[in-house]
Amino acid sequence: MKCNQTLFHISAEILEKLEGVLEHCKPDIVLVQGDATTAFIGALAALYKKIKVAHVEAGLRSYNKYSPFPEEVNRILISHLADYHFAPTEAAKENFFKEGIKNNVQIIYPVHLNPSVKKTTSEIIKNMQNVHLIPPVDYFHLVWLMDKAYLVITDSGGIQEEAPSLGKPVLVIRNVTERVEGIKARTAKLI
Repeated sequence: MKCNQTLFHISAEILEKLEGVLEHCKPDIVLVQGDATTAFIGALAALYKKIKVAHVEAGLRSYNKYSPFPEEVNRILISHLADYHFAPTEAAKENFFKEGIKNNVQIIYPVHLNPSVKKTTSEIIKNMQNVHLIPPVDYFHLVWLMDKAYLVITDSGGIQEEAPSLGKPVLVIRNVTERVEGIKARTAKLI
């Protein structure tokens, strides 16, 4: 921060400094939060380095580019730079569709055959259009699905090992795992 800094100055300074940070860290993804100029410039810097961008608090709009200034324009520009959008509300999500931006994450969920699991899952997910409930699949199709996935969410021990062999990160929905090597190698994360 400098006394009497302008948006021109702060934008140029942040962009220049982030170049070195991104070259040093080499992240797979840059997560930007909110609508400050720092968030916009972070997304822009990631784009310049061909790094994927995820935006938290995405889709919020006032529909007045001067109020709040410059936050409204920052939000709009970040939306067009981001690969992943985390919209906090349904209204924010709808703003993407109005602007021609598709939040195209599709979730494939092979549901266990246990009737109470099927019933509970169906009740919770019935109105989520991007979640596709399918019956359990054979091993060949499971490997094919994992290979097409961006990431895998599981409580299965075997899948904790198999998904990383396909280059897929794993979110493990357990409190603990016996497959600690994946956690140590950072190919899996307990959530």
